[in-house]
Amino acid sequence: MTCRQELCSCSLSHVIECPLSDCLADPGEIHTGEADLEGWTYTLQIPIGALTQLHRALDERREGPPDFPVGVIEDPRAVARLATFFRVVRSADPLERESRLLAALGHLVRVHGADRARNRPHAVEPGLARSVRDYLADHLAEAVTLADLEQATGTGRYRLLRAFARAYGLPPHAWLVQARLERAHALIARGIGICEAAAVTGFADQPHLTRLFKRAYGYTPGVLARSPRIP
Repeated sequence: MTCRQELCSCSLSHVIECPLSDCLADPGEIHTGEADLEGWTYTLQIPIGALTQLHRALDERREGPPDFPVGVIEDPRAVARLATFFRVVRSADPLERESRLLAALGHLVRVHGADRARNRPHAVEPGLARSVRDYLADHLAEAVTLADLEQATGTGRYRLLRAFARAYGLPPHAWLVQARLERAHALIARGIGICEAAAVTGFADQPHLTRLFKRAYGYTPGVLARSPRIP
């Protein structure tokens, strides 16, 4: 959970204060909570099976879920990654939701989990990265999930995300958004209507396309439609 101020007790520590920190409780850990006047709330509970799979994906020698020996962590990167996930939790793009969550949990397990895999360099896997890229390109307008990518490549999600990021410098969901924008740009420049371009390139609706389009190009799809020769 992430909270402003809370007092809780568990086997790790009798009293914990966590102003704007990440509070972690091991799977099966019994704990209590006592809020201050501002209150508190659980923000994320992860199934044990999911943590176990992630732990093993990070290091195949490990069995079972990870342990978190420190109940309260002050890690700006961990907080930022969780905050990013919560910003997109209602996103229409399942690939981004799942990727953001996996990035946040992977960081927590790798950096703060007991028996964590050592930070050793991993070889770049260009063949795997290309397979992921090709699948995304072939399913540009679809709501691609990590399960789809796993099935298409026969590779675990953590490994394929890591290979893709090392090869292309960004995660699959970000590459997919860029590819969709490039395709929509080409269609609109050819005279295709903005609503139609949004639909055939996987955007939820015209406002969704317009918002991301302006962020990427500095002008709206409407401006492009009126002046198709601008870059």
